[in-house]
Amino acid sequence: MNSSPSTETSTLADLNDRLTAIQLIDDTVDSLEEQIKTLKKRREHLEKLCVEDLLTSKTERIGAAGRLWRIEWKHSMSSTESSKADLMAAAKAYGIPIDAITQVNTSKLKSMIKELAESEGRDVREKWTDGTPLEGLAGEYVAPRLCSVKAG
Repeated sequence: MNSSPSTETSTLADLNDRLTAIQLIDDTVDSLEEQIKTLKKRREHLEKLCVEDLLTSKTERIGAAGRLWRIEWKHSMSSTESSKADLMAAAKAYGIPIDAITQVNTSKLKSMIKELAESEGRDVREKWTDGTPLEGLAGEYVAPRLCSVKAG
C-alpha cells in the first residue's frame, strides 16, 4: 500500500467508525424487529377481544379512533397432493369450469368457490364447501377479522 502512515491510520479509524455504525444499525434493527413482534402479538390479542365484543353485542360496525370498524369473514383453503384428482372432479361437479383450473391452485379455487357461494346467498360465516361436492376435500378455515376504513 502506497499511503502515508497518517492516511492509513485515518482510513482505519474511518473504517472502524463505519463498522461500528453498521453494528449499531444492526442492533437497532434487531430491537425494532422484536418490538414489532411484540406489537403484532398485542394487536392480535386486542383484535380477538374486539371481534368477540362485536359478535356478542351484534354490532355491525362502530366508529372509533377516526375509523369505521366492522367484522369481515376471512376464508382460507388448502389441499393436499393426494386429494388433487378428487378435488378437481368435485370442482367440476360443483360448476367450476375445470378448464379454468389445470392444477389445484387454492387461491383461484377459493375465488371461484366464493363467487358460487355469493351467488347462492351462502352465509359468509360458514364454510363455503359445506354441502357441496368439495366438502371434506379441501381444508377450509373461516375466521372473523376486524377491518376498518377511515371515517368521513
